[in-house]
Amino acid sequence: MHTMITAHSGCEGRPDNSLEYVQYALHCGADALEVDVHPKDDGFYISHDPSDGAHPDLKDVFSLIRGSGVKVNCDLKHPGIEHAVLTLAQACGVDEQLIFSGSVSLEAIQDPAIRCRTFWNIESAMPTLYAQCEAGIPLTEEQIRAAISLYRRCGVQIVNLYYGLCTQERIALLRENGILASVWTVNDVSCARQFLDAGVYNITTRQPVMVCGLRKETGV
Repeated sequence: MHTMITAHSGCEGRPDNSLEYVQYALHCGADALEVDVHPKDDGFYISHDPSDGAHPDLKDVFSLIRGSGVKVNCDLKHPGIEHAVLTLAQACGVDEQLIFSGSVSLEAIQDPAIRCRTFWNIESAMPTLYAQCEAGIPLTEEQIRAAISLYRRCGVQIVNLYYGLCTQERIALLRENGILASVWTVNDVSCARQFLDAGVYNITTRQPVMVCGLRKETGV
């Protein structure tokens, strides 16, 4: 399996959630680029945090990526906007390039059109784990198995995990249950090599040039 590489917002020193970053990421060798998405009165804007200031419009991001072959991972910062973002992507002709992550709700994941595009964050699938993940408290094996059970019931095939939670044993356990691992945010050479060797589905990184180079070396 060819591991996907996603350029994290602001990769290689570019400004986070900027059109400059998007334009760079389109040509850095990554398979996808990530933007953080918030709703506004007349659509959506990209920013890590909510803001009343001026920020790029998601529609402009879609215009830049259209026809490029590079996917866009919309890290949703609010639940309940999944279908509206998909509708916008369809109108802009980029729905085949669309990936969801972040705050994708259990309700939305029931829709195959959302589910097939989602790298489902474990803390969104199981909201009770959010504070635990934010605090950096390791998940127990019981919690991991409960998450796997939920993913299987919902038909979700890709889990989006903080790389520190994604051990070799857990990657193997996920694979045994028909679930692939997407890891974030991997910026260290040795960690990137480890995850490439493990055959994870996706690596999100602020250093896509480095990770793309490693992928070429290893041939995965």
